[in-house]
Amino acid sequence: MNTPTERRVESLVSIREVKAGSFIFERPLALAPAFCGEVIERFEAYPEQQHVGRISQIRVTDPGVKATTDLVVSNKEDWRDVDRMFFRSLAAALGEFRGTYPYFKGPF
Repeated sequence: MNTPTERRVESLVSIREVKAGSFIFERPLALAPAFCGEVIERFEAYPEQQHVGRISQIRVTDPGVKATTDLVVSNKEDWRDVDRMFFRSLAAALGEFRGTYPYFKGPF
């Protein structure tokens, strides 16, 4: 006989949904303001590493959906410190999500 299993749901502590039902979340001060300032300065100092923002797995440009200038930091030696900080911040957020949304408990 199958019995329902009880699942303990934890409330989000440092993350909040921007608009109810949107599933768009923010984590204020996830990164230190001084760190963000340094990243912006570095971004602006390397225009040759920047590109028009792209969407989807096929990386198409569509300014109607995403009008940004991007710079990929992963797999770049001179951006390794930034990549690590971004990863730590994202890992902390996902750790918090795991208690509320079971999907985030799976392997990625």
